[in-house]
Amino acid sequence: MSTICFFNTTKAWGGGEKWHLDVSRYLHEKGYRVLLVAHGEGALYQQACEAKIPCMGIKATNISFLN
Repeated sequence: MSTICFFNTTKAWGGGEKWHLDVSRYLHEKGYRVLLVAHGEGALYQQACEAKIPCMGIKATNISFLN
């Protein structure tokens, strides 16, 4: 079975972060394999951990794409 990966590196909470959390939670509860990658110090990561959604915290900056 494939894994659906959600990727969002914003620390702040907003509409996009809510969408990522809601959809990953819904799919996880339906039995899909999901992985949510988010900023390790961000609100999305904290809420995903609390919701028991498989998640990975990373540190990203506005110049991370150079690496």
